[in-house]
Amino acid sequence: FLYTRKLFVLLHANIKKKNKTDKNDLEISRKRMLDYKERFK
Repeated sequence: FLYTRKLFVLLHANIKKKNKTDKNDLEISRKRMLDYKERFK
């Protein structure tokens, strides 16, 4: 669990760095994160 959480934080930070204005990308990453959470339950 700790590992996956670290992964999420890293992913989120990378996305924020990459493009602060692209909200579509953020939405996609959020959906992807939810998918991962469901998978790792």
